[in-house]
Amino acid sequence: MKAFSLLVVAVFSLGTVGFGQYQTQQKVTGKAVIKTPTILCEKCQERLNFSLAIRRSNFNKS
Repeated sequence: MKAFSLLVVAVFSLGTVGFGQYQTQQKVTGKAVIKTPTILCEKCQERLNFSLAIRRSNFNKS
């Protein structure tokens, strides 16, 4: 009898958790849009290229 009641509680718990997960997935309707900045001026582009060059040289030293 203990095993049966434990089985009923386990099945009920798993069903509740599974249904909750299913409902959470159904509620997500929108999509995230991630906008990345663009390099519009040459000064910014030169600064970025310089920074990346320094990081690459430091990475190669380690």
